[in-house]
Amino acid sequence: MHKDEVNTLWRISAICMGVALPAMLLGKALTSILLILALIFGMMATKDTSIRSSVSMFMSSTLSKVLFALLGAFTLSSLFSIDPNYSLEHTGQIAMVAVGSFFLFVVLREMPSRYTSMIMRTLVMSTLVVMVLCVLDATLHDERLSSALHGKDFWRPHRLNFMSPILAILLPFMWAWMLKMYRESEVTARYLSIPLVLLGAISVFLTGGRAGWLAFALAGAVFLGFASRYHGIVLHKRHWGLGIITAALGLVGYGYSRGFHILVERLTFWNEPFGMGSGRDQIWKFAVDHMGMNPVTGIGVNAFRKLPLPAEGIASNAHPHNFLIQLFLETGALGLIAGLVLWALVFKQFWHSAKADLYALAGLSSFMAFSLAALFSASIFNATWLVFAIVPALLAYRMGWRTGRTLPKKKKA
Repeated sequence: MHKDEVNTLWRISAICMGVALPAMLLGKALTSILLILALIFGMMATKDTSIRSSVSMFMSSTLSKVLFALLGAFTLSSLFSIDPNYSLEHTGQIAMVAVGSFFLFVVLREMPSRYTSMIMRTLVMSTLVVMVLCVLDATLHDERLSSALHGKDFWRPHRLNFMSPILAILLPFMWAWMLKMYRESEVTARYLSIPLVLLGAISVFLTGGRAGWLAFALAGAVFLGFASRYHGIVLHKRHWGLGIITAALGLVGYGYSRGFHILVERLTFWNEPFGMGSGRDQIWKFAVDHMGMNPVTGIGVNAFRKLPLPAEGIASNAHPHNFLIQLFLETGALGLIAGLVLWALVFKQFWHSAKADLYALAGLSSFMAFSLAALFSASIFNATWLVFAIVPALLAYRMGWRTGRTLPKKKKA
């Protein structure tokens, strides 16, 4: 294969990968297609020797061993499930996500640095476009725009809720990229960095979803804490003032978009009609009450919906709306322990590398945002939702590895 052809393949793979996650606004099908195309073109550009090296590196890592243990726990749970066929089907989907993650690891490991930089530029630009579209959709209530973005669900008042945690996961990469551009004296970054950060915050508030609000707050706190301590960022009073004003504008904008009675209801979550947290207290209690059915292997992957509902009913029986409760209920102690060990390994890796690299810091902030959002939102066995943990983590790992993850040595006085 000619060099120009290989470069074209890398370029297409990088662009598809950068656009894929923000494209979730237009539907999970588009995100899936773009990621598959990124993997196909990326694998076509790799060499056989490189693939064998990546396989060897992956198989020898502690992370891969824990991942295999986790998949084993899921399989065992499915075999002893209250509906084995249903659970095995979902375990198969998780296994496919794991296979895709391995290929993504290979592609990112072999991708030249100039194309990983292209991923970041594309990711930031597409995230910016999605932010603007979300703000317009939330404020204008234009039927044609909403139909184009959401299809048949355009009429739903809370149609943008799912984008709130997604933006919270993606925005740290925009912060890291703009900070790097600012330090490189890019004119646009110097003038637009603060306005774009504020626009990102407003977009999270306007899209709604309290899980996203909390995830964004945690991501911002982690990013600012590490950036101020290890990366020389200094925030002045005007910055804190702008932050407070932006949060207030975001809440007012949410009230204007959805209705101020909805805003009051969201803020006073303990007085909501369906119970605290839109009925999550009832869902969690129902899930916890059934943990004793099979505390070792659980009731089966994604089998929460197969449990008989109580006479008084619950707000939702789709999943427990908490990944820790879900892991223990559906996969038992085996799945919960393996899942927590995997979480701890990823957290430890980013905690150390975030001190030396901004993209690793973005990965840590994004990972913490995902973890907090997963305590309140989508099922941990939702393949599309898992993508928003895996892709940002692998991308941050690759970018941090490219620039080096060791702290500079301090000079002696």
